[in-house]
Amino acid sequence: MAKQIVNLGTSANKGDGDPLRTAFDKVNDNFTELYLDLKQVKSAQTGGGTLIVDTIGSVHATDSTLLVDGNNSKVVGPLASTTWDVVDNNIDITTTNTGVNANITIEAQGIVTLQESAAEDYVQVSQNGVVIYSNTDIALRTQGQDIHIGYDTLSGNVEMGHNSSFVNINGTLNANAFSKIVPPSYTTAARNAFTTEGFLVANTTTGHVEAYINGGWKNMTITDVGGLTDNGNLIATDLSDLTDTTNLIPGDVANLTDLSNLIPGNIGDLLPGGNLSDVLTKSATGYAWTAPAYFGGDFDDLGVTPTTIAGYGITDAFDGAFGSLTSTPTTISGYGITDALQLGTTATTALAGNTALFDGAFASLTSKPTTIAGYGITDALALGTTSTTALAGNTTLYSDSDVDTHLNTGSATSNEVLSWDGSDYAWVASGGSGLQSRDLRTSQTSSLADGAEADLDITGFKSYALLFITTDRAARVRLYVNAATRTADASRAEGVDPTSDAGLIAEVITTGAGTVIISPGAYGFNLENFTTTNIPCRVTNKSGSTSTVQVSLGVLQLES
Repeated sequence: MAKQIVNLGTSANKGDGDPLRTAFDKVNDNFTELYLDLKQVKSAQTGGGTLIVDTIGSVHATDSTLLVDGNNSKVVGPLASTTWDVVDNNIDITTTNTGVNANITIEAQGIVTLQESAAEDYVQVSQNGVVIYSNTDIALRTQGQDIHIGYDTLSGNVEMGHNSSFVNINGTLNANAFSKIVPPSYTTAARNAFTTEGFLVANTTTGHVEAYINGGWKNMTITDVGGLTDNGNLIATDLSDLTDTTNLIPGDVANLTDLSNLIPGNIGDLLPGGNLSDVLTKSATGYAWTAPAYFGGDFDDLGVTPTTIAGYGITDAFDGAFGSLTSTPTTISGYGITDALQLGTTATTALAGNTALFDGAFASLTSKPTTIAGYGITDALALGTTSTTALAGNTTLYSDSDVDTHLNTGSATSNEVLSWDGSDYAWVASGGSGLQSRDLRTSQTSSLADGAEADLDITGFKSYALLFITTDRAARVRLYVNAATRTADASRAEGVDPTSDAGLIAEVITTGAGTVIISPGAYGFNLENFTTTNIPCRVTNKSGSTSTVQVSLGVLQLES
């Protein structure tokens, strides 16, 4: 029987509850069922029977320790015994207190999981096989002879990966004298389906081991030297460029042996054809026999001629220096100069008859400019302007932006007034009515990965009433009284209450862009050694992707 509740009514003496007889009937029924359950319990305790009863909800020990979590349907312990034996002795679980908590889970589907509770490391046995996972390192240790990874006891092969995966090996893979690496075998047509960089196959069509390199298949083995390419210029083009540190090349061609008859006995055997006295020449297309071209003795028949006297080997040519000249003239006229001042005349007598010379008077100038700009004058008052209008466009004068900078308008907010603090101009709250208007203070973090957090400082007031917190995406936001308490509380996880002296003013978690109303409003203040208007924040990105987080605070100033 479910527990029966007496209806007390909406208020005292209202008369809308259960009648007295009905109420006590419910009480009697509840006591009757409770009495029967207690009798059954007493009987079980004294050995008079077996207690069979369903427990709904959680079970706690006498010291309030949670033994059965009814909300999540789990037995959470602790276990009084270190050893649990199943009735048929098929399972024997033994635990020791080593300072590390571990969870052993046996699911109805036959899945057994051993997981360290403080990390993501686990070992799982299921119908799909055995899984060993670690978010750090996996160490395989043995005092035996071998460690087998994917060892097939039937074939004796070591198998890693599967058809849809890659096996990545970092470091050096050593193959000893008793090991071999066998690439997969494909025909040319079959291997064309693979375009993976570094893919290695044995081509059964060509008989080559091939690798897919730089967008194409390359032979790793060759049957003819003609298949070689010298992309790195490893082969010298001149025999003199070779070094023979091990004396592989004989010093005299007579010391060479030609067991395979590779060297012809006559140079004519190298390239058939040609006539008597022809010479062997090399062109862009190859070698050929050509008739020699003899010089006929004409200068015009020369190919590349020198462009300097020294190139011709001439040593007695004039070097072009005035000092190298002989029999130079001794008079002005001897040099052909006609505009020099004659000997025995002065500047006055020489120039007196030259009417083409400028006399120095401004009036004698021709083609004079007609504008101020034509004379290169830049500081004159323009025509049609007054001193007022002319100076209005002078950007070098003291401007509005200069006034704003001097008066520190960049730090001013609405309804503030200008005040002199003894050394500079400062903007302070208006004292007209003695009341302040609420304000919105906003700041933004740098780019954060999902789940990452960072400190954020928002300029506010020494003391303030916090009305709401707005974020532009899902985030966790914490406000503190100073930077020290922010640092001390940084590692506290979500869902864990702060200590009473944590210095936390407010903490909100948003699920997206939105506003959390602080109701009733919270009282915030700055508690640095030298009180400032800074509001220290700690912001966690919970948006699901890398991004910045913008935080806005609705605040009301409470302290000047």
